[in-house]
Amino acid sequence: SIGIYAASEVLASSIKYKEGTVEDALNDLYNIPSTKKVCRFVNNTYGNKGQVGAKYECDPGDGVTRNFYIYSVGNDSVDMIMDRNIEENNTYKTLTYQAASSYANGLNATWDDVIKVELPKAQVIANIVNANVNLLTLQKSEWFCFGLKDRESCIAGGWSYATEEAKTAIAPYQWLINYMTNCTAFGCDSNTSNSSDAYGYWTSDIVLPLSDTTQRAWYVYNRGALYNIDINGTNKYGVRPVITVLKSNLYE
Repeated sequence: SIGIYAASEVLASSIKYKEGTVEDALNDLYNIPSTKKVCRFVNNTYGNKGQVGAKYECDPGDGVTRNFYIYSVGNDSVDMIMDRNIEENNTYKTLTYQAASSYANGLNATWDDVIKVELPKAQVIANIVNANVNLLTLQKSEWFCFGLKDRESCIAGGWSYATEEAKTAIAPYQWLINYMTNCTAFGCDSNTSNSSDAYGYWTSDIVLPLSDTTQRAWYVYNRGALYNIDINGTNKYGVRPVITVLKSNLYE
């Protein structure tokens, strides 16, 4: 808890914060929420207004309007994932994990109408698809598919995993795999298939250290699955930015 006194006036006292630093608390204190309208609600194809899966058109601050979906809801803000991987032409970007992280962080400099820009979190995505899995318990080469929410069935299906049952089950989560090459075979929206060379996108979550010392990170695959790979790999895995937007910046 800290108290703030400035300009001959007590501005705040007993500020409590659970994580971060005193600097973070001060930034929160003096951050006057903007009333600028940043993201406009489009439809409720995957989620109702203000809920996970809701689609919005957003200009994050660089004058370019893009589509985003809410993927996490907080008390005063929402996290929204872009509907496709980003590059200069808004399709894909082939990067290593480190380069993808740097690229996402770099967007903070130009996307100044949002609170922050970062890579999506793999565990949040696992929670969205209601997968009963804790990524911290999984190790090298382990993965699971969104549709069946069952790691064993996913592995049994192998890389050819594309059953009609799975494609039907993945329908509510298409927005997480749309705009990736050949994704139609695995359940994405057919209107978005083969419109990009991207096979996946990186998340921010690292796999626990392994005995072979190879560091791996989770990524979302065009087959509607979370998988992990060497952080130095590329294979057309790029950046699908997540923006944090104040709820007061959302409108219809």
